[in-house]
Amino acid sequence: MSGRSGPDRRLIGVVLALALTGCAHAHAPATAAAPPAAGPPVPIAVLPLEDLSGQVGSADKLTRIVFTELVSRGGWQVTDPGQVDGAAVAARIRSTGSLTREQVRIVSDSLGVRWLLTGAALEYGHVRTPDGDTPAVGISLRLIDGTNGKVRWAGQRYRSGDDHETVFGFGRVSDPQVLAHAAVAELLAELHPPAADTSSHAGTPAADTSSTPGGGRP
Repeated sequence: MSGRSGPDRRLIGVVLALALTGCAHAHAPATAAAPPAAGPPVPIAVLPLEDLSGQVGSADKLTRIVFTELVSRGGWQVTDPGQVDGAAVAARIRSTGSLTREQVRIVSDSLGVRWLLTGAALEYGHVRTPDGDTPAVGISLRLIDGTNGKVRWAGQRYRSGDDHETVFGFGRVSDPQVLAHAAVAELLAELHPPAADTSSHAGTPAADTSSTPGGGRP
């Protein structure tokens, strides 16, 4: 007996394909699994950075960049800079590099936040190299617990415009602001909202693993 004709074989193939497709749809989940729900944003205030760079305006520029990058990362509810400035004036803060526990408490209570982020501008501008001037950025940050004035996290980052330069200058960064955003973003990637803190500065502090803020006194 001769085999089935070409059209018959094609018809059988279409029927089988439709049947298999129907089975696949019957077993497919109605909706994709939802990602785990994220917790509420953690309130935090960015205090002005201390200027250790010797370059006028560098601390202000880096403070604004820290604020912008922290907002863009999510997970944090960042206090408006105007409110932070008012609280700093009320606490008579001249330099965030030498905060006392009393000043930390005043700012924390005034703003209603437990976590304060500050640090220092270590470098911002250009440095002279054999290949010409290149931008350089150095920044340090520390997270302070407003309930007791302790430092809960600290880190620093130095970046140069030629860090990722390849052959013929590809990858070289010439704008210090672009470099600063990259350096701050890298540093903030190490800072995660404390899981136990879900609303305000009130609450039980985490276990103490560090010292008072730089230069701070009991």
